[in-house]
This record gives sequence, C-alpha cells and structure tokens, in this order.
Amino acid sequence: MLSGPLTRDIGTTPDDLAVASGLWFLIFAGMQIPVGWALDRIGPRRTSAVLLLIGGGGGAALFALATALLHISLAMGLIAVGCSPVLMASYYIFARQFPPVRFTTLAALMRG
Repeated sequence: MLSGPLTRDIGTTPDDLAVASGLWFLIFAGMQIPVGWALDRIGPRRTSAVLLLIGGGGGAALFALATALLHISLAMGLIAVGCSPVLMASYYIFARQFPPVRFTTLAALMRG
C-alpha cells in the first residue's frame, strides 16, 4: 500500500489519493472517444504504442519523481491516458481478425 510512504514523503492524505485514483477513472473514460477515433484512423498498434509510451511511461516516471499532490494527480491522469487504448485496441483487433463467434471468448479472456 502506497498511502503510508506517500503520506510520509510528500504529505498526501488517503482522501488525496482517492481523488487522484478517481481522476484515473474519469480520464480513462473520457479518452474512449479519442481512442476510438485513433483506432479507426491510425490503427490499434500505433494508437496503443503512442499512448502507452507517452501516457503510461510518462505517468509512471512522473509518479516516481512526484514531490507534491499535483504531481501524483497529473501522473494518474497520464497513466489513464496510457491505459485507455489497451482494452479497446484488443477488441478492435479481435473484431477484425476473428469470426464473430470467437469474439466473446476472446473478449472474456482479455478481461481476465
């Protein structure tokens, strides 16, 4: 659990971390429309690669270097951007590469 070390190191409270976690979900949901557009325009591989690199990698680096609550919140937002294409890009590929009968099985396996 990170709340103890984050409280000790940068002074965040559990409420602060809950807000940062909530931002993840809001940004993840908000990214679904631009992700859908990008999947159709530039494809699932490029969409996922760019967003994972910039969002996921940048967010993880920012989180590791955070010295204030603002950094944690921005990092969680970037991580949400990086995670946003993963599920939809998988579904996009499944829908185009496999017969419809297989889609539900593959989607269930992806969700784990």
